[in-house]
Amino acid sequence: MRLIELELIDRERRMVERRIRQARFPATKSLDTFEFTAIPGLNKMLVLELVRCEYVLRRENIIALGNSGTGKTHLATALAFAAVDVNSADPAQLDGIKGIGPAIAGKIAAERKKAPFKDWDDLIGRVSGIGEGIYGKIAPYITVR
Repeated sequence: MRLIELELIDRERRMVERRIRQARFPATKSLDTFEFTAIPGLNKMLVLELVRCEYVLRRENIIALGNSGTGKTHLATALAFAAVDVNSADPAQLDGIKGIGPAIAGKIAAERKKAPFKDWDDLIGRVSGIGEGIYGKIAPYITVR
């Protein structure tokens, strides 16, 4: 039975990787690599608010305007990865995130079946293997709602 579960997780992981390739993101980007100081006119608090992805739930659009080289694509890619919600993503989507492997993705899915995660502290407390180090790697790519 465990072999079948691993095969399903691997199959779903490959599907997510394929979808990411089909989306043709220029690169994997996150806000931790974004240079906010290079663009002083950018409202950092607004960008950090957008990472919470509440605009997705409200079905709102985001429009990024600016000159070439001002980070619009970087921000858009980071927001796309941040939109992966830990309470609704399947194990393959979670496994496709840098810092989460199939084992942790499986643990997240198993704990989520018991009850949705309330916040990051709840996630860290319930899923063994996610400590401060892993949290720092995955926080820019997923949300807990």
